Amino acid sequence: MTNLFKKILIADDDPVTRLYLKNTLEKWGYEVIAAKNGISAWAQLRVTNDIKVTILDWQMPGFSGLELIQKMREERKDYYIYNIILTSRDTHQDMLEGMTAGADDYIRKPFDPQELYVRLRAAERILKQQEALLEMRNQEINLAAHIQKSLLFGKVHQPRAWFSTDLYIAPAKKVGGDFYNFYQPKPHILDILLGDVMGKGLAASIVAAGAMHVVNSYLANSNCEAMPTPEMIVNHLNKEMAPQLLSFGNFIALTYARFDYLNKKITFVDCGNMPILKNSLQNHTIIEIKSDQMPLGFSVHEQFLQTELEIHCDERYYFFSDGLTELQDDAKLEFGTDRLYQVLRDHATIDGKRLINIIKETLIQFTKLPYYEDDISFISIKLNTTEQ
Repeated sequence: MTNLFKKILIADDDPVTRLYLKNTLEKWGYEVIAAKNGISAWAQLRVTNDIKVTILDWQMPGFSGLELIQKMREERKDYYIYNIILTSRDTHQDMLEGMTAGADDYIRKPFDPQELYVRLRAAERILKQQEALLEMRNQEINLAAHIQKSLLFGKVHQPRAWFSTDLYIAPAKKVGGDFYNFYQPKPHILDILLGDVMGKGLAASIVAAGAMHVVNSYLANSNCEAMPTPEMIVNHLNKEMAPQLLSFGNFIALTYARFDYLNKKITFVDCGNMPILKNSLQNHTIIEIKSDQMPLGFSVHEQFLQTELEIHCDERYYFFSDGLTELQDDAKLEFGTDRLYQVLRDHATIDGKRLINIIKETLIQFTKLPYYEDDISFISIKLNTTEQ
């Protein structure tokens, strides 16, 4: 038997059925992952991305087969799995209940190998169609991701001795709603823009592209000597974007910050975004810097105000989106700000690239997943002792 999919997860608390099913599938060339209850089956599904078909007992300890299917449909929306329910329940109403809950097919116990073979052939036809559609979708998303990297993710074009930057950007999908840029209107000035559009995927990335275009155009047409202040930039962005955001019920959480090394100050506007974090290398304390203002898009007439604070050499400043702290583990526990702050304190003296790698590893260990549920952005700015 030539198989489109090689790996099948089976879950049944009856050891005889489980062994017979496993042996039958292996004779046909499948790699079988066998689970004795719903909890162990779910644990396998969370860490394995190449399972295309499951055969699940309806009634078993932990999660029932239908509960497992519902969890898959809710939490693995971008990854289609063909689910077959295996059960001794054989009424017409039972079949309707199983299919309504999200099962793709239904087979009665004790199962007939020939019937199972036919069911798997049907699964293969459906999965072929799904893969063809997914390939078309991925081509479009890959193109959009390439465009997004060009339009939404900026870089420092003129590195200066007085600062160093490191960052980690990871969309939940190949395209996301987080965006950032760096602006350097003068040698002693570094501006940072970090935005987070509500939602994920293509729709959020389109809104992000619009916001980035508004800011870039405004700055390009501004007088470098009479630089617009952060609050002028943010208020202009809100004026231009708020009508559209209000029309389709969206908003943008955003931070615009300006580091002025010559005058030793940071001027920033915080629009409902996560706080800027300041880490002093002398005492390794994490200080939140924020203002209580709403996100962009709630009101056309909202006036955003900037805050100004002193800065010192050998300080680090961190900018991040809420996708990082709202990551959840298998028990739905959030990563949270306390864990992030502890990582930053524990590794306050290492260079930015190593810090980024530690954050990545910590998030993977926490979620135990190869993907993220939300867009993640983290930017580190270190103020050096060397002046330009």
